[in-house]
Amino acid sequence: GRWVRPPPRDPRTVRTPDPRGPPPRRPGQPDRRAQLAAMARRAAVRARVEAFLDRAALTAWPKGPTADRLRLARLERLTRGTRALPPLERDYGRLIRAHRAELEDVRRLAPESAAIARIEQAIAQLRDEVDARFAEAQAVWRGEIYETRFLETFLSNHPTADEAPDVALALGNAYSRLGRQSDAVRFYLRAAEAGASHPSGQRALRGLQVLTPRLEALSALQQLATGSALDDADLRQSAVARLTTQVDAFTALENGAEYLERYPDGEHAEAVRARLDDLADRLYGEIVLYRGVGDSVKALERIQKILTYAPRSAAAQRLQDEAVLDS
Repeated sequence: GRWVRPPPRDPRTVRTPDPRGPPPRRPGQPDRRAQLAAMARRAAVRARVEAFLDRAALTAWPKGPTADRLRLARLERLTRGTRALPPLERDYGRLIRAHRAELEDVRRLAPESAAIARIEQAIAQLRDEVDARFAEAQAVWRGEIYETRFLETFLSNHPTADEAPDVALALGNAYSRLGRQSDAVRFYLRAAEAGASHPSGQRALRGLQVLTPRLEALSALQQLATGSALDDADLRQSAVARLTTQVDAFTALENGAEYLERYPDGEHAEAVRARLDDLADRLYGEIVLYRGVGDSVKALERIQKILTYAPRSAAAQRLQDEAVLDS
């Protein structure tokens, strides 16, 4: 039971870092880090190509043994990717939703398919895994030491838990601080579903009241103005007033594109399209400027923005015409 001093370490076996840094690579010697990065990029591209080919094959042959094999293989890849994560970072909710979507397709296209039983069995196994992790997730939540990713997976995996309104409120607060306004509104509304009698519901309503006057996300404002289930006339009126001023003043192409994606026939859709065209024309002017000074990187960044978020604008049409002439 007496304390024994450990033997001294042999300095000949201790490797000290070279103060001069790693030795330079010899001419012709490959850069290992660059090789690994290139391998990772090739693997990611290969995975995207395989996923695209699977979707194309299912579109062409939506039912039959080959379609069942492709569906089951895709679900297996998703399952392996989820289970490769740490236990409390696994989004079983998203995984189960993917399984249920495939199950509905198979039931609609081929009710006699043997894949139905296999998908149902996989869903049951995933539900068992979720239930087995619930106590551990509860302990982390009560410990109040967690990351935003944990809150997202908790709410996705346990949407009906007693803690769900409190978790949704925490996510709304986190996204409000991070400037992700659309996500903040979405989770505040989720917390407010608990009702005005629930403490998290009350605090979520106050969070929306504070956030709305400075809200810039058009889709979130439209949701509060017309699609919100909250029975709060003052909040709805504030959202309508803010939306009316923002449709002609927003400055980010992605903001308008998100609104048109969610509300293509909304009452402000035409005004948002006109504003998108104006912003795209301004970016096209910057493209001409950067091309003139030889800054192709900034020019390409703006070209990508126009083609991604305003593909039907006059600026996008000019860019496409230029590409055809160059070719």
